[in-house]
Amino acid sequence: PQSQNLQPPPPQHYTHAPALEYSPYPGASQSPSYEPNLFDGQEPQFCPDQSFASLLNSRESENIAVPIQNSPSVQQQNDGHLQNFSMMPPSACEAMPTHDAGSAPLSTSLPFPNIIGNPVNTTQLGKSFFQWQVEQEESKLANISQDQFLSKDADGDTFLHIAVAQGRRALSYVLARKMNALHMLDIKEHNGQSAFQVAVAANQHLIVQDLVNLGAQVNTTDCWGRTPLHVCAEKGYSQVLQAIQKGAAKSNQFLDLEATNYDGLTPLHCAVVAHNAVVHELQRNQQPHSPEVQELLLKNKSLVDTIKCLIQMGAAVEAKDRKSGR
Repeated sequence: PQSQNLQPPPPQHYTHAPALEYSPYPGASQSPSYEPNLFDGQEPQFCPDQSFASLLNSRESENIAVPIQNSPSVQQQNDGHLQNFSMMPPSACEAMPTHDAGSAPLSTSLPFPNIIGNPVNTTQLGKSFFQWQVEQEESKLANISQDQFLSKDADGDTFLHIAVAQGRRALSYVLARKMNALHMLDIKEHNGQSAFQVAVAANQHLIVQDLVNLGAQVNTTDCWGRTPLHVCAEKGYSQVLQAIQKGAAKSNQFLDLEATNYDGLTPLHCAVVAHNAVVHELQRNQQPHSPEVQELLLKNKSLVDTIKCLIQMGAAVEAKDRKSGR
């Protein structure tokens, strides 16, 4: 009963503002603020849905090939958005192939067909890229004569020695293959080092493995009587040491772990001596956070890894040096 006595609120009056009025414009007409642009004279081009389906694998293509059925109002709204955002030049649509049931998917023409559907084997990609680099270097060296391959500079270095020292793996591989065909892969420079020994001293483990696989002698010595294992032991190159072991096993070469240098030391002796020197320097240094100490700590770790690697390879831990007998 009380609700019948309530009076409706008085009407509110608003100021008429023509700018706020809604004035719909039909699709064929233009708004007053419309400014013509460069695309007015062109017919919008749309790429078919099937063009994008071919870029995916077959399972995803099946899901995309069947469009979702929308209501007429939603479809009209979507068409309007497509006209606003799908402006593409005609050549772009013509260049993209359409997908049908009888044609092969686009992935079959790509160099890596499983790059979307399945995980890519990074090892295969690395080998393919390296092979491409090798082919490029071979084309550059096509006109190099045999005498040029064997020529030396003032230090007795060949092209192969220089390429190895610079860390140019693909070029080193091509040169080493040509030198091996001439039975000159182990030719030495003025310090009695072959290209393989230069690669060991430069800590180039990939080049080391390539050269051993091609037939480089793993037990060769330099003018100080050091084998490549001695150099790895002195410098703490455990990764190079592992590369030598793998390459020697693959090329069926015997790896002499007990060879001695001119001081009568085996590689394991050299590694232990170098490690003891680093430990002594760490004990003398009073600044634990200095760059020198940080470098010594890294050196210490690499030498420990090298000692472990030599022992795992079969180096005799009770071997005595040839001079003092210790």
